[in-house]
Amino acid sequence: MHIQFDATLYDSFTAGSESCQVSFQGGNEIHIRTSEDVIFAPLTEIKISGRLGNTPRFITLPNGSKLETRDTESVDLLIRQQSGKFDWIHFLESNKIWILALTVLVMLSGFATYKWIIPWSAEAASPLVPDVVREKMATDTLALIDEWMVEPTTLDESRQQHYRDLFERRLGPFAPDQINIQFRKAPGIGANAFALPDGTLIFTDELLAIVNDEEYLAIAAHEVGHVVEDHGVRGVLASSFFAIIITLITGDAEAISELLIAAPVVMAELSYSRQNETEADNFARNMMRQAEIPLPAFATALMKITKAHRDEETKLEANGEKADSQVSSSWSEYLSTHPATQERIQAFKEPQ
Repeated sequence: MHIQFDATLYDSFTAGSESCQVSFQGGNEIHIRTSEDVIFAPLTEIKISGRLGNTPRFITLPNGSKLETRDTESVDLLIRQQSGKFDWIHFLESNKIWILALTVLVMLSGFATYKWIIPWSAEAASPLVPDVVREKMATDTLALIDEWMVEPTTLDESRQQHYRDLFERRLGPFAPDQINIQFRKAPGIGANAFALPDGTLIFTDELLAIVNDEEYLAIAAHEVGHVVEDHGVRGVLASSFFAIIITLITGDAEAISELLIAAPVVMAELSYSRQNETEADNFARNMMRQAEIPLPAFATALMKITKAHRDEETKLEANGEKADSQVSSSWSEYLSTHPATQERIQAFKEPQ
């Protein structure tokens, strides 16, 4: 094969430069013809820079001198003669069909990683998290919630004990031993309940004001489902894995340190996914059957919670006030991450 191209030679000894012509006639050498001389360089001993668009290519000679050329096609042919291999990287980078195909592949891989691989990894890793870490996570989260989101409960001791005894008597035999029930007043959150990774269940005064005992037990069974399925820890692990992947892609190491510092915030603001809510609903359905609690109690509780949130927003709008951002945010997140309320209600209307 005959290869020939123009180049500029930068002499390593004189720091000067001159135009030259590079040629390859086969064999094991390239010929570099200047105005005064011909230089021979073994093909196996030269180093050729990689291709980057149409930027100049450099060929480093054994004595340290360099050749610069913009004839990238000829240099690619020279590389093929040197290595005996086809430059697949350049071929893929310059072929529009392959670029489109690889772009689609990367997008599909990213979607699969986010949709399935990260959740599966979090689920597989959550049992390995030590109890002391769960307790620390829950303690820090509750402290954050107490400081920014809730107030001390207004329920008297006898009322609190009533709900604890009710849970222990009806659901206790079917629940994990570590369940710890607490109460908070939450004007900014409204009627709600949530679970922490160590088994702490928190019920708001606003929720208990609108549900009866059976509906309270139904909501409690749902929250126990979050604890048993380890949704809190799985959520934090999934966020961590996602941050690690972003760090590997972008090289932003600060993302990891920021995540570790903000872990309690992530836990406090974590919205359970639709899949997690469905899992907790399924757990609650089985638990309620075992405890002989009517399934429609969960459906009516959902309807009351939905109505309470909507009534609060309607009331504020009627008074010409803007809904509290925390209330609006919590309610919009609830609607976006929880399965459709009517679907959940229907699921709990099936015969026991």
